[in-house]
Amino acid sequence: MAQNSAGIKLYYGTSDTGSTKPITWTEIPDVTAIPDLGGEPNMLNVTPLSETVQHRYIPGLKDPGGALAYTVLMTPVMLTATDAASTVPASPAKIAFAVEFPGELDCHYWYYGVGVNVTPGETEVDAPITSTFYTSVESSILKAAGPVNA
Repeated sequence: MAQNSAGIKLYYGTSDTGSTKPITWTEIPDVTAIPDLGGEPNMLNVTPLSETVQHRYIPGLKDPGGALAYTVLMTPVMLTATDAASTVPASPAKIAFAVEFPGELDCHYWYYGVGVNVTPGETEVDAPITSTFYTSVESSILKAAGPVNA
Protein backbone atom coordinates (compact mmCIF):
# COMPACT_ATOMS: atom_id res chain seq x y z
CA MET A 1 0.00 0.00 0.00
CA ALA A 2 1.22 3.50 -0.77
CA GLN A 3 2.24 5.82 2.07
CA ASN A 4 0.77 9.32 2.33
CA SER A 5 2.80 12.29 3.50
CA ALA A 6 0.98 12.82 6.83
CA GLY A 7 3.33 12.73 9.80
CA ILE A 8 6.66 13.12 7.97
CA LYS A 9 9.10 15.07 10.18
CA LEU A 10 12.53 16.68 9.81
CA TYR A 11 15.06 16.52 12.65
CA TYR A 12 18.60 17.65 13.42
CA GLY A 13 21.07 16.27 15.94
CA THR A 14 24.73 16.53 16.86
CA SER A 15 27.13 13.62 16.69
CA ASP A 16 29.82 14.22 19.32
CA THR A 17 32.32 12.05 17.46
CA GLY A 18 31.38 13.08 13.93
CA SER A 19 31.39 9.42 12.94
CA THR A 20 28.32 8.01 14.71
CA LYS A 21 24.62 8.70 14.39
CA PRO A 22 23.32 11.27 16.92
CA ILE A 23 21.53 9.81 19.92
CA THR A 24 19.21 12.78 20.50
CA TRP A 25 17.29 14.46 17.69
CA THR A 26 15.32 17.74 17.77
CA GLU A 27 12.40 18.32 15.42
CA ILE A 28 12.49 21.21 12.97
CA PRO A 29 8.80 22.19 12.95
CA ASP A 30 6.61 23.72 10.24
CA VAL A 31 8.15 21.90 7.28
CA THR A 32 5.67 21.77 4.38
CA ALA A 33 7.78 20.01 1.71
CA ILE A 34 10.89 17.84 1.59
CA PRO A 35 13.31 17.41 -1.31
CA ASP A 36 14.15 14.26 -3.23
CA LEU A 37 16.60 12.43 -0.95
CA GLY A 38 17.84 10.01 -3.60
CA GLY A 39 20.36 12.04 -5.53
CA GLU A 40 20.69 11.44 -9.24
CA PRO A 41 23.75 9.36 -10.18
CA ASN A 42 26.06 10.57 -12.90
CA MET A 43 25.80 8.20 -15.82
CA LEU A 44 29.16 7.06 -17.20
CA ASN A 45 29.34 6.26 -20.89
CA VAL A 46 30.93 2.81 -21.34
CA THR A 47 30.04 2.32 -25.00
CA PRO A 48 32.69 0.22 -26.74
CA LEU A 49 33.89 1.28 -30.18
CA SER A 50 32.34 -1.89 -31.59
CA GLU A 51 28.80 -0.71 -30.66
CA THR A 52 26.74 0.37 -33.68
CA VAL A 53 23.21 0.89 -32.28
CA GLN A 54 23.09 2.45 -28.81
CA HIS A 55 25.24 4.02 -26.09
CA ARG A 56 25.73 2.00 -22.89
CA TYR A 57 25.95 3.50 -19.39
CA ILE A 58 26.77 2.51 -15.84
CA PRO A 59 25.88 4.56 -12.74
CA GLY A 60 28.64 6.72 -11.25
CA LEU A 61 28.63 8.87 -8.14
CA LYS A 62 25.32 10.19 -6.82
CA ASP A 63 24.88 13.95 -6.86
CA PRO A 64 22.35 15.48 -4.44
CA GLY A 65 22.89 18.82 -6.17
CA GLY A 66 24.98 20.45 -3.44
CA ALA A 67 22.08 21.27 -1.11
CA LEU A 68 18.77 19.81 -0.01
CA ALA A 69 15.96 22.39 0.15
CA TYR A 70 13.11 22.01 2.66
CA THR A 71 10.10 24.34 2.36
CA VAL A 72 9.19 25.84 5.74
CA LEU A 73 6.59 28.19 7.21
CA MET A 74 8.12 31.33 8.74
CA THR A 75 7.39 30.84 12.45
CA PRO A 76 9.41 31.69 15.55
CA VAL A 77 9.79 28.02 16.53
CA MET A 78 11.02 27.07 13.04
CA LEU A 79 13.57 29.92 13.12
CA THR A 80 14.83 28.83 16.55
CA ALA A 81 15.29 25.25 15.35
CA THR A 82 16.92 26.10 12.01
CA ASP A 83 19.25 28.64 13.65
CA ALA A 84 20.41 25.90 16.03
CA ALA A 85 20.79 23.44 13.13
CA SER A 86 22.91 26.03 11.28
CA THR A 87 25.48 26.42 14.06
CA VAL A 88 28.58 24.40 13.24
CA PRO A 89 29.83 22.55 16.35
CA ALA A 90 33.49 22.31 17.33
CA SER A 91 35.35 19.48 15.61
CA PRO A 92 35.07 16.48 15.69
CA ALA A 93 31.32 16.92 16.31
CA LYS A 94 29.01 17.17 13.28
CA ILE A 95 25.41 18.17 12.64
CA ALA A 96 23.16 15.51 11.13
CA PHE A 97 19.68 15.69 9.63
CA ALA A 98 16.99 13.02 9.53
CA VAL A 99 13.68 12.72 7.69
CA GLU A 100 11.26 10.38 9.47
CA PHE A 101 8.54 8.44 7.64
CA PRO A 102 5.89 7.00 10.01
CA GLY A 103 3.22 4.40 9.35
CA GLU A 104 3.77 1.71 6.75
CA LEU A 105 7.30 2.84 5.89
CA ASP A 106 8.38 3.11 9.58
CA CYS A 107 11.90 4.32 8.81
CA HIS A 108 14.08 7.39 8.58
CA TYR A 109 16.88 8.60 6.34
CA TRP A 110 19.78 10.58 7.81
CA TYR A 111 22.97 12.34 6.71
CA TYR A 112 25.65 14.74 7.91
CA GLY A 113 25.44 18.33 6.73
CA VAL A 114 25.25 21.95 7.75
CA GLY A 115 22.12 24.10 7.75
CA VAL A 116 21.93 27.59 6.28
CA ASN A 117 20.11 30.27 8.30
CA VAL A 118 16.58 30.88 6.99
CA THR A 119 15.51 34.28 5.71
CA PRO A 120 12.01 35.24 4.54
CA GLY A 121 11.11 33.97 1.10
CA GLU A 122 9.00 35.50 -1.63
CA THR A 123 5.42 36.24 -0.61
CA GLU A 124 2.25 37.85 -1.92
CA VAL A 125 -1.08 39.22 -0.69
CA ASP A 126 -3.16 36.88 1.46
CA ALA A 127 -0.62 34.06 1.65
CA PRO A 128 1.43 32.44 4.39
CA ILE A 129 5.05 33.54 4.54
CA THR A 130 7.25 30.63 3.59
CA SER A 131 10.93 30.15 2.94
CA THR A 132 13.49 27.45 2.27
CA PHE A 133 15.80 25.76 4.76
CA TYR A 134 18.88 24.55 2.90
CA THR A 135 21.28 21.90 4.17
CA SER A 136 24.53 20.72 2.68
CA VAL A 137 25.03 16.99 2.18
CA GLU A 138 28.39 15.84 3.56
CA SER A 139 27.86 12.08 3.69
CA SER A 140 25.85 9.31 2.14
CA ILE A 141 22.15 9.38 2.97
CA LEU A 142 21.53 6.29 5.09
CA LYS A 143 18.30 4.44 5.80
CA ALA A 144 17.48 3.24 9.33
CA ALA A 145 14.47 1.31 10.62
CA GLY A 146 11.93 2.82 12.99
CA PRO A 147 11.45 6.34 14.31
CA VAL A 148 14.35 8.75 14.85
CA ASN A 149 14.12 8.91 18.65
CA ALA A 150 13.49 5.19 19.25
